Amino acid sequence: MAINKIVPFRCCSHLQPILNPDKFYEVIADCLDSLRPHADKFDAIAISGYSMALIAPVIAYELGKGMIVVRKMNDDCASQFPVEGVICDSYIIIDDLVCSRDTLDRVRREIRNEHHSPAKLYGIYLYKLVHSSLKYHEQFADYEGVLLLNSVENIDKQLEEGANPS
Repeated sequence: MAINKIVPFRCCSHLQPILNPDKFYEVIADCLDSLRPHADKFDAIAISGYSMALIAPVIAYELGKGMIVVRKMNDDCASQFPVEGVICDSYIIIDDLVCSRDTLDRVRREIRNEHHSPAKLYGIYLYKLVHSSLKYHEQFADYEGVLLLNSVENIDKQLEEGANPS
């Protein structure tokens, strides 16, 4: 069975844009548009979780960046390393949304402690702002100088689409 607009798919709301073939490249394009102006400020893209593993390799490739994968605490895998990837000077985190900041804090802590990386977190890009507790640049002001890398246009577009889902 070929994937097309008629074939239904089942997933949680934050995965819909990246599992839907009609939306996947739009998510990638929006992310790249927001990240390209910052590309000289970071060396790698850090991710944690299944949903990010679906899009981050494409983004890293397009930007010529390395990747860092931070496993979730309960991940059962064959690797002995909780953090794998490039050792770098600076990185960004790409995630779907922020609820409590626990993931952001865990990724930073694990890279520092388990990866033995001197890297500093430059910024965060969120591809599903409509469901995020942090949606705007000023909400990141108290987060130790870390920037929200979504462009203003990207934020407006995501929030408008979330208010008027098609």
